[in-house]
Amino acid sequence: MEMKCQQIFAATSFEGPAEEPAEKRRQAADDDQPYDKELFERLRTVRRKLAEERGLPAYFILHDAALRQMARDYPGNEGELANISRVGEKRAREFGATFLAEIEAYLDNHPRQG
Repeated sequence: MEMKCQQIFAATSFEGPAEEPAEKRRQAADDDQPYDKELFERLRTVRRKLAEERGLPAYFILHDAALRQMARDYPGNEGELANISRVGEKRAREFGATFLAEIEAYLDNHPRQG
C-alpha cells in the first residue's frame, strides 16, 4: 500500500518578513546615537566582574545597548537607571548601586559629553 504525503502551508507562509514594530526601530536608532566611549568601557568592566562573581554570561547582567544608554544619560539614581531600556526596576535594584557608583566616580574626573 502506497502512502502519499501532502505538506500544507499557511496562506502567509511565503510572504516577506513582517515589519519591525516602531518601538524596536526607535530603540535601534537610539543606539546609534553618540555615547561616552570611555564610560561605556568602564561599565563593561563592572558588568564583567558582576557576571564572573555570579558565574553568568555578561549579557545576563545587562546588554551593551543598556550600557551605551547609561553612557549617554549618566543616570544619577536608581529610578533614572530603571527607566533605561533593558534595565528595569529589578536589575536597577540588584545592580544599580554598583553601576551608579562607577558613573559617579567617572564623573568626578570627567566632564559629561553630549
